[in-house]
Amino acid sequence: MSKLREEIDRRVRQGYRAEMETGESAQLVKPKRLSIMCLLISIVTLVGWIPYLGYQLLLKREASVYLTLEPDGSVASSGHRR
Repeated sequence: MSKLREEIDRRVRQGYRAEMETGESAQLVKPKRLSIMCLLISIVTLVGWIPYLGYQLLLKREASVYLTLEPDGSVASSGHRR
């Protein structure tokens, strides 16, 4: 199994999904998830639910990572939130 395939499999286990794969690169995206802890704190305080929902729905972005198989066999990664 190639190092790239191993890295893709490791990231998929972390919650990423593969959107595009070639023999030398892959684009993976991790969907945004609601934070249960933040929701509970917001409900308990009864004041924070509007900022919480605004943050979760408007500001929080999906994480993505781009993996590239380097000529020396190593796997390089770069990522950002979108």
